[in-house]
Amino acid sequence: MGCHFDGMDVETWARENLVDIFVLGCRSSNVDVEAFRRITTRTGIKLYPGFDFHHVSDGYGSTSIEVSRGVYANHWSQRPDGVHTFNLYIASPESAAKLGVSGGSKPPWDVQCQILRDCGSPETLRFRDKVFYVQRRGGEQGPPPANFHTPRWGYFCTNMFESLPATLDREGKADTLLTLKVADDVNAAADRIKKLTLRVLLGAPANLEVRINNLLLKAPVAEDAWQVFPVLPHQLAVGDNLVGVKVADQSPEASGPIRVEKLELHIDYR
Repeated sequence: MGCHFDGMDVETWARENLVDIFVLGCRSSNVDVEAFRRITTRTGIKLYPGFDFHHVSDGYGSTSIEVSRGVYANHWSQRPDGVHTFNLYIASPESAAKLGVSGGSKPPWDVQCQILRDCGSPETLRFRDKVFYVQRRGGEQGPPPANFHTPRWGYFCTNMFESLPATLDREGKADTLLTLKVADDVNAAADRIKKLTLRVLLGAPANLEVRINNLLLKAPVAEDAWQVFPVLPHQLAVGDNLVGVKVADQSPEASGPIRVEKLELHIDYR
């Protein structure tokens, strides 16, 4: 869909065998491998979902190793031919200085090396701490995240179809529904899990009620600006999980819209 919005006829590219590989995703963590598999069947074209570590997804500058693992675990769960990194400059600090390469918004050198060690296969990602997140619109290549009322910007580097930030009903009369993709089978690995939490960051103070797959989570604890909910393994499914967020009650001093800015699932293994 994003290719069509930007005028790229990828079906014709595949049908006429104009490419050998599709590298999917640009800097998006939400990649639809199956859509490309449908148009490349019996063509020999390989599918390599990737991630851009420099033109970062909004709100995720200097991507952590845990976030990287979550992104690539979701990529691998869609059975691609391989995975791809972009703007992940592997060079020692000394070599980078000689080459005049700055770190920019990319992860530190030691984290970049760890990303390559961990994210190259499902096996190396197994039982590794991860963060799975709902992606935000916008970023350094596009307009601010809230400026997407009419989709007249290009899709490239904007994540324009994503669901965050999402405005909640201030009166708490309706759930705001979000989809969180989780590649790890936390039920099968329950005995290996040390801590499982859902973290929600709001743009204005409010107390929340949150459900995953219509199962109510226990009350959260506050950690800085985050509301942190304990999650039980049986509340999660492999793949898409439906998260419902509702205002339980709002702070008396709150004014203006109450938005979910970030929503993350943190898995910490033993």
